[in-house]
Amino acid sequence: MISRLLVLAILIFSMSAPALAHPHAWIDLRSKVLLDEAGRMHALQLDWIFDDYYTVAIADEVDLSEQIPDDVWDSIAERNLNNLIDYDYFTVVKADGVAVEFGEVSRYSGGLRDGRMWMQFEVPLIEPIDPRSQAVSFSIYDPTYYIEMIHLKGDVITFDGEGSDRCRGNIRQPNPTFEQVSLAAALDQNESGGDGLGELFAETVILHCS
Repeated sequence: MISRLLVLAILIFSMSAPALAHPHAWIDLRSKVLLDEAGRMHALQLDWIFDDYYTVAIADEVDLSEQIPDDVWDSIAERNLNNLIDYDYFTVVKADGVAVEFGEVSRYSGGLRDGRMWMQFEVPLIEPIDPRSQAVSFSIYDPTYYIEMIHLKGDVITFDGEGSDRCRGNIRQPNPTFEQVSLAAALDQNESGGDGLGELFAETVILHCS
């Protein structure tokens, strides 16, 4: 049963490949910026809360009314993250307009909350960046826009570490054109709008630290 569960999780995430486009799945986000002892951003902690359809698909394989061991959820998270390595975990962090590089995720967990599956993980930066002296921003999105990924309504960006009380994050909403919205809406499930479609509908988080 566990084996079938993991295969299902990988299959759903594989749908994000360039063969598909426009939203057919939804993920609610929460973001926490992790600062080192010098006040530099060294990682981004992300919470992904999956939609009801994904959770129902899991429920077809396992009785969610029963207590499912933590290691099963952690295994699902691990497989999903391994499948996302080539996509940089659907995460883009920029310092002064230049995308920074990530290391591999090693801290992660998963579970069920309020009837929805969730996954939490830390995306480590290879080199820390300083939001006090650099223009730092990040976005989280599926490049093909098969999955829509937005922060929870009314949610705020949080910080942890040295100087976290002097930082804030503003979520800038996307502003696609009418033509771009029409393109996304017109695409059939088996049509692709290209890897750049998701960026047009992605939120951008701007960091401010003093």
